[in-house]
Amino acid sequence: MPWTSIEATIAACSLAIVLFLRRALTRTLSNIPLHGPPSKSLVTGALMDVFLHDDPPSVYVTWAQQYGHAFKLPRGMGANSTVLCDPKAAQHVLTRDTSIYVHTPFRSAFLMQLVGSGLVSSEGESHRRQRKYLSPAFANTEIRKLTAIFYESAYKVKEHWETLIAQNDGIQTVVNIQEWLNKVSLDTMGNGIFAHDFNCLSTPTSTTSSSAPIAKVFENFGKDSISHFDRVIMIAAQVFPILWHLPTKGKRKRGSFTKEGGRIAKALIEKADSVMITRAGDQKRKETKGTYRRARMKRKWDETKSERKAAVPLLPDMGVGAQVTTLLVAGYETTSVTMTWLMIELARHPGVQDCLRKELKVKYPTKDPTWDELWHETPYLDAVLMEVLRLHPLVHEIPRMAAEDDIIPLSKPLKTSQGTLVDVLTIPKGSYVTVPIGALNRLPELWGPDAGQFNPDRWLNGGIGDNLRAKELQGFKHILTFSDGPRICLGRHFARAQMKALVVTVVKNFTLEFEDPTKTELEVHMGLTPRPKMKGSKEANVPLRIRKVE
Repeated sequence: MPWTSIEATIAACSLAIVLFLRRALTRTLSNIPLHGPPSKSLVTGALMDVFLHDDPPSVYVTWAQQYGHAFKLPRGMGANSTVLCDPKAAQHVLTRDTSIYVHTPFRSAFLMQLVGSGLVSSEGESHRRQRKYLSPAFANTEIRKLTAIFYESAYKVKEHWETLIAQNDGIQTVVNIQEWLNKVSLDTMGNGIFAHDFNCLSTPTSTTSSSAPIAKVFENFGKDSISHFDRVIMIAAQVFPILWHLPTKGKRKRGSFTKEGGRIAKALIEKADSVMITRAGDQKRKETKGTYRRARMKRKWDETKSERKAAVPLLPDMGVGAQVTTLLVAGYETTSVTMTWLMIELARHPGVQDCLRKELKVKYPTKDPTWDELWHETPYLDAVLMEVLRLHPLVHEIPRMAAEDDIIPLSKPLKTSQGTLVDVLTIPKGSYVTVPIGALNRLPELWGPDAGQFNPDRWLNGGIGDNLRAKELQGFKHILTFSDGPRICLGRHFARAQMKALVVTVVKNFTLEFEDPTKTELEVHMGLTPRPKMKGSKEANVPLRIRKVE
């Protein structure tokens, strides 16, 4: 007897559920029984405790102190993730080849929907090829050439703020620091990476709205926080990735970003190709601005040479479009949010602000630090920036799935839930592991009793002390904010140079404080990425009072 369409649908759904549960149940933690927080929901496990918290790293720190430096995290539907708060274990996972520890299904769906088949979403050989393609754009020799661009953006902000102060009372004014830093980030990245001026800092000082379409897309993420429904979908999609494709408001906003990113990519490709090669004489390349465009043009030039036919092939224009959207997200979001936190910490700690101003004014009273001086002659500036990067990583955890069986070493023995001691974890293929970088950056066991406090002094006199286990972290300067291994952030030096130039300009010319000293409590605004905002604010607003330094 033939099946009806309803019966066929029911059978297909039942089979899908059975296959999903079978697959999910194989994604357990390691074969070694571990302690961990209890599951609070059949569907989401204990994920709500992390994703709905204003400070997720603090949740992982508490669990690590309670359950040990490796523990199980219930993800829902009987599945678990092994959370690694152990520096040796974290290093092992982060430094393995990208084809061994791959994106989880949800993370892969999230990244593909947002940026397409770009660097951050790729795995294995594709990742190696794309990283090789992009690396020349972020070499120190290239970034050094951008010092003037970094200062140019900073001085535009200075001039705007001086005008706003003059229009107010000539002494001080209040600015939404986050919106101004968004402008700085987008303009600097546009001019420095793409040789494209978004003109965000060319708008009148009477408004903080930007005219560039991509800037408006970013602003929309800052104005509207992710709805509670979208957050629930995001959490449930950790277990059922297909939910991420539901036509929610958040999906439509991400789609608008992807569309605008593609439009910009097309314009940049056409502009770069139009100036790539001069055919006269010996066919020398025409020089152009923008590290990414220079790298792409050099790559394309090299590919035209017969002796270079064995080189890694140039990414197709569709691939370049994915890289542009990737760089827009990575370059804009990470830098603007980190700079916002940097200004917040300076406003919270006027003593730190005074020490930093003293260092800069004594050494550079009438000029700005050069590239070499920014990197080697401003120790307190570097300490302040490192402390902000340590406490406020934009991405607080890195989830991965094991593509093959693996054994993860531990830095010290761990007591299992059965009372035995182990010094390795066996990870079956298909298992989930999580590296909570935000927690590893501030575990008291690694950083000392003041791990959760803002203290730039910990970075002075040769860096963090030898008595701290933080030395065991193998990331950039012993923090994992930029990740580590083959996925370490390509733009870390670009971001640090940009932030240093801005801080030099701002701190030498202005003091920063909260608009209302009695109201300094912050909470998380869930936009494209988590951002700080004043408690109770609907938008990602952080109003700070700025005063001209005499």
